[in-house]
Amino acid sequence: MLDPVAVDARAKARQAELPAANGGREAVIARGDLGFSVPPGVAPTFD
Repeated sequence: MLDPVAVDARAKARQAELPAANGGREAVIARGDLGFSVPPGVAPTFD
C-alpha cells in the first residue's frame, strides 16, 4: 500500500539534499540557473 505521507517526506528530503550538494541555497541562487523554465509571465521566487 502506498503511504502518501511517507512519499511526500521522502520527496521533500531529496529536494532539500539537492541545494546542499550544489554549494548551498545561496550558491544555487547566485548561479542563476534554476534547472527549469518558469512559465511565461511568472517571475521565479525564492522562499
